[in-house]
Amino acid sequence: MRKFLFLIFFGALFFIVSCGKNDDVEPESKSSLIPSNDFDFETFDCSQCTYIVTDYKTDGAELNFKPGDVICLDSEIAYDRLLFSNINGTAEKPIIIRNCGGQAIIQATKPGGISFEYSSHFKLLGDGGGSNYGIKVTTNTGFYVLMRTFTNQFEIAHLEIAGNSDGFAGIGLKTSPYEDCQLFEDPSRPWTMTDITIRNNYVHDVNGEGLYIGHGFHAGWTGNACPNIVYPHVIKRLKVYSNIIENTGYDGMQIKNGDEDIEIYDNYIFNYGTRGENGQNEGVLLGGPITGLFYNNVIIKGTGNGLRMLNIGGNNDVYNNIIMESGKSGIRIDGGNEFDLIFNNPYLNFFNNHIVNSGEYGFVIFDKRAADRRFKNNLVINASDQLLAIGSQIDAIDTSHNITTQDLDFVKFKSINSYEFELLPESPAIDAGTDLSNFGVDIDIMRRPRPSGSGFDVGAFEQQ
Repeated sequence: MRKFLFLIFFGALFFIVSCGKNDDVEPESKSSLIPSNDFDFETFDCSQCTYIVTDYKTDGAELNFKPGDVICLDSEIAYDRLLFSNINGTAEKPIIIRNCGGQAIIQATKPGGISFEYSSHFKLLGDGGGSNYGIKVTTNTGFYVLMRTFTNQFEIAHLEIAGNSDGFAGIGLKTSPYEDCQLFEDPSRPWTMTDITIRNNYVHDVNGEGLYIGHGFHAGWTGNACPNIVYPHVIKRLKVYSNIIENTGYDGMQIKNGDEDIEIYDNYIFNYGTRGENGQNEGVLLGGPITGLFYNNVIIKGTGNGLRMLNIGGNNDVYNNIIMESGKSGIRIDGGNEFDLIFNNPYLNFFNNHIVNSGEYGFVIFDKRAADRRFKNNLVINASDQLLAIGSQIDAIDTSHNITTQDLDFVKFKSINSYEFELLPESPAIDAGTDLSNFGVDIDIMRRPRPSGSGFDVGAFEQQ
């Protein structure tokens, strides 16, 4: 697995990487902080496939698929929407679904691009050559890619979700309660989504969310076509990394009900919430509740909050992120008095983040629960309202070693206008932070070790 790298091209504002067989353009970034998803994939020969998909529905039970089989999407076939059912490998031998012969293109004329049901232990991979994203999906309506109906233990990588302003969310992961009302009426949550990896995908120009993962309403709710109160499934052991998400109508990324080991890192989100619908226009929305790590992400330009955490209920470490040009607050934390907690005494840590040019607050918290809250080594620069705000009835938050200023020139970045956030040698942020190694923060956004000098630098970058 190749690591997601951030490449800084000084003075460059635009980045264009070439696409596979039709010389299409992949993706044009409006930032000089550029994630690299370049891979030199060899073209996978279709003769090596166990089975080549030709029809709308591929049923692994009917076709007697075995663990370790390789199911292929042929670049020579013009695919409409596809449904995969009963694709069940094992943890040791997952079933692989990949493109062969070059980039495979799915252009759905009916709801949904690619959907999976009743499937587990498989990988959907666009690593068969022809492009960095060997499977390209577009649709006129519905989800572009949807993992539904008790689909579990899977990986999605190297897909291009190519929006056309008609389809809804890019990649959706959820089993809805209406798919089995009686099962989801059980508050013990007898079914859990586990062991999911979403990595190295390019999602752009979708009408809804870029990534739509999980349900809200952790404490249960009525409706959704079920006669009684239902409790949505939770998610455990989820990794979301190295994804490029651009130009989303709603949230760039939404993740809810992640009760255990949620890790979100090295993602790049640009121009989110283009429809401007309040409550649906966050760069990243985490909630309902969630617990885990959120680090080394870049969130630039949108109509809502850069990062919103809503009724999160668990332990969360948020560090080394860059959040810039949010239409509302850079980071907003919300939570009422009554909601489920994963832990009795959860904590919230915000360390070494850049929060720049926020349309409302820089950082604001309205979460009223009892929790340990720490806000350290952060750069909060130029907000239309307060740089650091704590709502009424909020217990104390431990703040220290932050730099908060309305002066864009104070910190002395290499070039804030072209998103070059490396610190100049004379920056007051160098060595001005507190040591956070006991909290697990030992790298910067470039994965360079902290500290480099006599102390931690403030912000996402550690000057070398």
